[in-house]
Amino acid sequence: MKTLLFLTLSFLSIANLNAQEIYIPGEIARGETAAYYCKSRGKFFIEVRDVSNVDTTNTVYYLDGTIDPQGGEDLSGTYGHTQEDLQNIFREALTDEEWNKIKGKNGYGLTLYITADSTGNIKELSILFRKDDPTLSKFPPDRLYQLEMKFKEIIKLIYNPNAIRFRNAKFMQGISYRDLK
Repeated sequence: MKTLLFLTLSFLSIANLNAQEIYIPGEIARGETAAYYCKSRGKFFIEVRDVSNVDTTNTVYYLDGTIDPQGGEDLSGTYGHTQEDLQNIFREALTDEEWNKIKGKNGYGLTLYITADSTGNIKELSILFRKDDPTLSKFPPDRLYQLEMKFKEIIKLIYNPNAIRFRNAKFMQGISYRDLK
C-alpha cells in the first residue's frame, strides 16, 4: 500500500513539473548555463532572448552613419546557409517523439531575430514561438541555449561587396512546422 501511495504521488509530482510554464512574459527563465528574458508578443507568442544580449532594438547601425552614399546601389546580401540547414539543426535538437508531435503542424513554427556583426557572423539571436508550442515551450533554458549556439554556428550573412559595412545588421529567419518532413 505504501508503495502504491508513493508511486501515485511520484507520478502526480512529475505531471505537475511537466505542466509548469517555463517561459513567463516579463520573467527571466534560468538554467545552469543560460538565462532568458521572456517577452510577450501578442496573445499567442513569446520571444525569448539571452539576458546578455545588449542590442534589443530593431535599428540597423552603419559604420559611417549613412545608408547609401552612392545612391541606388544594391545593399543586399545573401545567406551563407539554407532553410534546410536551419531545419536540420532544429531536427537534431529534438527527440523523435518531439519531432513527430510538430512535423507538419499548421500554425506553429519558430522565428529567429538575428543581429549580425560587420563580418556577417551572428552576435545575438532571439527566438519567437507560440506560448503553447508542443516542444519549445517545454525546452529547459539550457537546452534552448544549446539550440541557440547551433544556430549561431550555421547562420551567416554574406554582404554584397558594394554594400556599406554594417555594424549591426538585423534580419529574421523562420522555420514553419508545416514544412518539416
